[in-house]
Amino acid sequence: MAEFFDQNMIAAISLVVGATFAIMAVVVGLVLTRAHAKSLMGKRIAMATGGGISFDNSGRDKKKAAQKRLLVQSKINEIEAAAKKKKVDRPDIGRRLEMAGMSMSAKTFHLISLALALSAFGGVILAGFGIISGLLATVTVGFGLPRLYLSRKIKRRMKTFIDAFPDAVDVIVRGIQSGLPLGECMIVVGNEARPPVSEEFKEIMEGMRLGLSLSEAMERAVKRITVAEFRFFSIVLTIQSETGGNLAETLQNLSDVLRSRKKMKAKVIAMASEARTTAMVIGCLPFLMGTLLFVTSPDYITVLFTDALGQIMIGAGIASMTIGTLVMAKMVDFKI
Repeated sequence: MAEFFDQNMIAAISLVVGATFAIMAVVVGLVLTRAHAKSLMGKRIAMATGGGISFDNSGRDKKKAAQKRLLVQSKINEIEAAAKKKKVDRPDIGRRLEMAGMSMSAKTFHLISLALALSAFGGVILAGFGIISGLLATVTVGFGLPRLYLSRKIKRRMKTFIDAFPDAVDVIVRGIQSGLPLGECMIVVGNEARPPVSEEFKEIMEGMRLGLSLSEAMERAVKRITVAEFRFFSIVLTIQSETGGNLAETLQNLSDVLRSRKKMKAKVIAMASEARTTAMVIGCLPFLMGTLLFVTSPDYITVLFTDALGQIMIGAGIASMTIGTLVMAKMVDFKI
């Protein structure tokens, strides 16, 4: 009997380790796919920056416009080449906390995760569900839940930023058209815009006051705000600072592009709502059925937690559910 239990224990641990590696492989694959540089970005940037070029019928103006166009395109190609050469920079916990707008340090976050993990392990062991269930609860509560909360907070903050960002660009455009310098317009946005846009522009201006150039300050901000819309804005300012041109008209074109992207995203979300609802129902159904069985027939469902084979089945089910949820989430995640 002891040998049988030891074999089951080894098999359970092997299954949990294998499932963990499989989940990590899927997550890393998704991160690498999302981090890949898109050639479509160059076209959108060209669309935004091309508006600042004015054409005239005279040969001299046509020649200057052609030179300007070539300079802008060469700058775009240079940025794309640099993005492709860079290794995938996965943000650490400290940077993710900055992206979420949280003042908590990485050390505090890890301490909270450790406390949750120990509490989950102790609670499961005291409830008598076995060491395998305790390990699964430790990984889920101590590692998964805090990072899931952080990811959701980052996603919510990025969505709020995207919603308010076109209005901030319009404020900059109107300020430049009225004769204000770019720095003054960005200060106005930092004081008047909605968070988190105001917070990020204040960080940019604070960095410039400390001696950073506009490109360096924008590069730091892009690491905190990883949405494509803000990268477009950063690249447009970088190109305009080196090539010159009508900045107000260029930013107006960028604002139009951002609003068009926002409308397209809303249409895609509406079209994919049925698939998202189906994925949510399929993902929640096993947990709802398990809860219902635990309430109506606790002796029938408790065997899964107390028996070694049942614990193996729970681990396999959680691993397969996690992989399936990631696959379904990727299927309904359309890039605009």
